Amino acid sequence: MRNTVPLLILLALLAMQGCSTPLVTKENTPHLKCTDDRPQLCTMQYEPVCATLKNTTERSYSSACAACSAEGTRGYTLGACE
Repeated sequence: MRNTVPLLILLALLAMQGCSTPLVTKENTPHLKCTDDRPQLCTMQYEPVCATLKNTTERSYSSACAACSAEGTRGYTLGACE
């Protein structure tokens, strides 16, 4: 029992460190480019992205795969367009 107390304290400190990790947001994420090989099939997941189209307009898509499979998309950032 005495040997498990320091282990539990260490485990609690590591768990609290994970809570202080900053989340990935649109403001701190770089603009990601779509590859030339466009996806042919995407899963139905919802992780919205803001895509930049060739005419420099922006459009929200449900996922990076959906954005890059659309013709005319140059790249995207995480999060829906505002």
